[in-house]
Amino acid sequence: MQTFGDMLAHIGEPNVYWRLILLFGIILPSALLLHVIPYNWMKSRVRLRWIRHYTYTILLISALYAVFMLTRSASVSVVHLFVCLTLAMIVTYEELFARFCLPSDCPTELPVEPVKSCSPSEEEENPLVIRLNYLLEEEKVWKNPDLTVASLAQMLGTNRSYLAQAIQEAGYVNFADLINRHRVQAFCRIAEDGKVKSVQDAFFLVGFRSKETALRSFKKYTGSLPSEYLMKVATNRSKTSEL
Repeated sequence: MQTFGDMLAHIGEPNVYWRLILLFGIILPSALLLHVIPYNWMKSRVRLRWIRHYTYTILLISALYAVFMLTRSASVSVVHLFVCLTLAMIVTYEELFARFCLPSDCPTELPVEPVKSCSPSEEEENPLVIRLNYLLEEEKVWKNPDLTVASLAQMLGTNRSYLAQAIQEAGYVNFADLINRHRVQAFCRIAEDGKVKSVQDAFFLVGFRSKETALRSFKKYTGSLPSEYLMKVATNRSKTSEL
């Protein structure tokens, strides 16, 4: 069967209609459903961009499978198998090593951090920095794992160049430093309040979705591992209670 006409001529054969059902009745609708299902980053282990990547890859696999059925090309078959194996390895790695488990019972609110007051002269320096600080302190946009430079610039009504300048004026090195610093600080506040039941759940709550990024950022800003930091907090709390 080299053409759709050949497939239609043999549509009654099980090896033909089951392939069509698998392709057009199961694989394609399942991939498209990923864009229809409501996405809530506070309750999702996967970033929105990864969902899109999975969708496009599944559609690519479906297209390659359809081309292979029509052409029986060995090269198309090799590419099809390569894409399938690559996707399987990526998903396996992400699920086993990179992503956090979804907390069974995780609060949605973080401890409130006192807002730093600014003098009138500081407030008049750069309105963009003020709006940026508002999004960070009040809206807590850093909790969103899908936040990007482009989306933050859109929230502020500016472009990437002015945003980068505002980030540096606010005391941060770059966008990644801004986001990860706030997430680590939020983790530390939760730890100091004695509310860390699980390190992974706490990292998930503050916006991290990658174990590697979370541990690397925590080590960078605190100089210790989460377990070591929690032990220090527990020791300080016990000393304080004894006084």
